[in-house]
Amino acid sequence: MTPKDRLVNDLHNTFAERLGAQHVGKYYGRKKQPTRDVIICCNDSLPRLHLDLASRGRKVALLMLDEAHRSQADGVLSTVRAMAPPALLGCTGTPYRSKKGEVLELFHEVVVEYGLLDAIRDGAVVPPRIVRIEGYDTDRIDEATLALMEQHARGVGPGVVSAWDIPDAERYAEWLGERGWRALPIHSRQSPEEQARRIGSLWTGETDCLVHVSLLSEGVTLPGLRWIAIRRNVGASVRWIQESMRVLGALDEPDRWGPKTEGIIIDPWLVSGRFGWSTPAAIYGSLVEMAEAEQREGGAKHSDREPTAEEATALDLLVSYLDDLRQQLLSAGILEPPKYDRGGWCLAAVTERQVEAIKGASKQTRHIPDEHRDAIKALVKVPYALTRGQAADLLDVLYGGARWARPRIDVEAGVYPNMVQWDARLVRVQVPDHEAILAAGRGGRKMAPAGEGA
Repeated sequence: MTPKDRLVNDLHNTFAERLGAQHVGKYYGRKKQPTRDVIICCNDSLPRLHLDLASRGRKVALLMLDEAHRSQADGVLSTVRAMAPPALLGCTGTPYRSKKGEVLELFHEVVVEYGLLDAIRDGAVVPPRIVRIEGYDTDRIDEATLALMEQHARGVGPGVVSAWDIPDAERYAEWLGERGWRALPIHSRQSPEEQARRIGSLWTGETDCLVHVSLLSEGVTLPGLRWIAIRRNVGASVRWIQESMRVLGALDEPDRWGPKTEGIIIDPWLVSGRFGWSTPAAIYGSLVEMAEAEQREGGAKHSDREPTAEEATALDLLVSYLDDLRQQLLSAGILEPPKYDRGGWCLAAVTERQVEAIKGASKQTRHIPDEHRDAIKALVKVPYALTRGQAADLLDVLYGGARWARPRIDVEAGVYPNMVQWDARLVRVQVPDHEAILAAGRGGRKMAPAGEGA
């Protein structure tokens, strides 16, 4: 069982290659083959498959859950328990949940733990090489990304570049084309057949790179990639690591560009440097620290609904804006230097205590200038979508800025708390378009953390 329809075909092909196509069936949409020995099913179709099998007098001997962290959805939990398979096996790269001390409810023990360093040692993945550039203006991110591509990715094989949205993907692909790169945009408005054709053009050498919005979401496997340029700032969240890891898949045998010995991660926003992610050990250490923080301190309970592509893009814009805003408030002396070290804990799920603090901080936006207030309010409305580090930064801006405003209150002079604001001219940060996040907030939905999907 897998959470994504598109992964059904991938898993079907993998199992059919080893067991024989006549023994392996699919079960989703209009493609239902409930009489095969092995059946690949998506999460949404599992209840229907259970009923179908029961009507035929068939029982499941072994149930395997791919991306098993998605098994916490109510529909999956109830159906798996009703099926009561004698053996249940789950595979996931994120086994820890937000509740304190909680492992996924359907599973009772970890059979195999396999980390990034183990995978590199065994040749299952290649080591990363992170490249970045110092001292450039982030307003010129297009040129900075291109400079790194020219220096590190020209001629080494196929790659991908991230974009903010579909118009940006199409524009940047055209912009790269004018500068000698055979680039194509790839996005959700294209048919699956067209997307497959464009991905295929990478492997034939017709295309140098694809400019994508959400191509490298959960479950996508593209081992032939040699490099990735993370041009879309993802706010130093789990998504940065997830997206980066997609370029590390090893090849079974050399392709037209020869053996794959490394995965090049182009980081124009310097996210890796900010968190010390310069080596595989450092990246893996951050993931371990994230998991330990969630186990030790717990986290807020959120729904399993993934953010839409629009919400994910808007959230990335907002948390990137939040990081830049906080840095400039620190430089202006409005915020005090943090008393905590940055690290893997920042990637963990937001805690319930942080959520309650953010909800209780709605009045703390009075000291924020008008041009920044709506963006901050948008983040306040969706605390469940934040990581632990992003929530800490938001609280710092809300409460730290309010503490700065308090000493300036002068009742005799008629200066009151709701009149005191920090000077917006001290903070030269472009406020992003955040309508998707505002819409989610108005709907009252609990968005999944930024690192899960989209």
